[in-house]
Amino acid sequence: ALISTIRVEMEMRKAQGDRVLLVTPGNYGQDFLKTYPWVRADHSVKCSNYVGKTLEFAAELGFDAILFVAHLGKFVKVSGGIMNTHSHEADCRAELLTAQAVRAGADLALAKKLLETGTTEEAVQILKEAGCLKETMEKVTEKIAFYMNYHIEGRVQTEAIVFSSNEGLLGETPGAGELLERLREQEEKEAQYIATALEIYVTGSLNVFNHQSNVDIDNRIAFPFFFFLSHYKQERKVKGCRNKHFVDLQQLQASLEKQWGVF
Repeated sequence: ALISTIRVEMEMRKAQGDRVLLVTPGNYGQDFLKTYPWVRADHSVKCSNYVGKTLEFAAELGFDAILFVAHLGKFVKVSGGIMNTHSHEADCRAELLTAQAVRAGADLALAKKLLETGTTEEAVQILKEAGCLKETMEKVTEKIAFYMNYHIEGRVQTEAIVFSSNEGLLGETPGAGELLERLREQEEKEAQYIATALEIYVTGSLNVFNHQSNVDIDNRIAFPFFFFLSHYKQERKVKGCRNKHFVDLQQLQASLEKQWGVF
């Protein structure tokens, strides 16, 4: 059921015109998105542990690119080619992070320390104190990029941003910055569409709510009727049949209250 929900959410983003899909495994990722003020977390899709399925859906639905924003605890597993990150499927975070640290130049003593850690947050602090956190994360993101691309055979541009709760941004794949910029442009286009759609109510002929009025907006009968009347008058104008009759709005409201006893 969860996998089906992920696909439905992706289909909705595609229907909205998104070409770049923003994905987070869960709430940690959505919270971290606040680092980028122009990115709307509610426009992202939560993939939970199903990284592989999400990649496959992105290719099937025809997205140009997909950007994951994920905690290291989840995505260090992807650096080992693991596409279902649930702990029941695979829980080798320490081993994979240690392997990348060794590739980055860590010695045997440091590797042993890393293998004894219980969380990636603890491991990150050890790497930071040893002075090789940056180099290790470069190796981690390099492998993440490789396995994501390999999983869907390059059909979609795949990028990732990896963070920790204590240290914030840890690393990103080479094209992540480009996709963040494309997400900014994507949001601006949607905002422009909304602004254009609302223009008639702000500066256009239906701008009755954009200035002081004698209509009681708390009246559940008069206010909807007034809104309908405004649309009705606009329809007549469009058809070339301009309404020449003046309507006293306060009198209309009083009549409605008398008729229905509503206030």
